[in-house]
Amino acid sequence: MGFTLLELLVVMVIIAVVLAVSAPRLVSFFADEKLNGAAAGLASFLNYSREVALIKRRSCQVVREDDRNRLRILVQKDPLNAPQEYEPLAESYDFWDIPSGLTLSCDRNDGTHQDPLYSNAKVTYTLQDQAGAKAMVIVQAGSGRAVVVAEE
Repeated sequence: MGFTLLELLVVMVIIAVVLAVSAPRLVSFFADEKLNGAAAGLASFLNYSREVALIKRRSCQVVREDDRNRLRILVQKDPLNAPQEYEPLAESYDFWDIPSGLTLSCDRNDGTHQDPLYSNAKVTYTLQDQAGAKAMVIVQAGSGRAVVVAEE
């Protein structure tokens, strides 16, 4: 009713071969999932900032805090009397941390600092992992909607 030592060794060898073949693919799969998950999280955060701007009827900015490797939403204090003054959003989802092991770069196609919701600028956020794989989130000009896109 039991298994012989030879049968157990054969099963162990088969398991070892399967793991040796699949381990590199699993590592790249998990790295890709981390990158894709981060891109989806970034797009969600940027869309949330757009929703805050629409609900509060105030301009919002997403700024990078380099010392903490995070993005933060700033809301215009007073559109009429102090349109250039912004303060941090006082809500639970007011920041997004860039996941460890990833770098984030931002490129505007027109060089201005105007909010995408009110400009003709397309803003591209690029997340890159240590292996060089990239995921992009584009904030569309005019609408301000953020979408994850395949690498251009």
